[in-house]
Amino acid sequence: MIPQSLRIGLFGARADDGGLGHQTRDFFEHMNPVKTVVIDIEHLTGYTNDFSRLPGAVVAKGFEPDIKVIDAFLKDIDIVFHLAALTRPQWSIKYPYETSEVNVLATVKMLQYCKDNGIKRFVFMSSSNLYGNVDKYPTPEDVVPNPMNTYALSKYIGEQY
Repeated sequence: MIPQSLRIGLFGARADDGGLGHQTRDFFEHMNPVKTVVIDIEHLTGYTNDFSRLPGAVVAKGFEPDIKVIDAFLKDIDIVFHLAALTRPQWSIKYPYETSEVNVLATVKMLQYCKDNGIKRFVFMSSSNLYGNVDKYPTPEDVVPNPMNTYALSKYIGEQY
């Protein structure tokens, strides 16, 4: 249970299929974060989006938002939930560089921004895809990772940071 006094920052991405990422949308609707930055990756996918479902959210263009946007986002925040990612395995195979930009480099940058700004808590949303084909669901975290596509590998690398 997260205390209501905790100042939550949500760093999410719109989905690469044209809709808001379901985790970003659900988190926003249920947790009522103090600040929300949504990364618009339209330039990578060609999809457009309507951010009206996230009133008050700051929309940043590209996987590398303006440092002023991030600085403003991190001001007076206790915990950052990092949900931003390109999530389609098939797309990630075709566009490994773009997938790595969003899923690895943006994660590293957010970690560094949090460190530089004294944010003590950082929650990273990973994926069960990094385990590959498994027989047990839900998959326990002690299963050896076996990423089978660029998306899964990028999420595994993000976990290592």
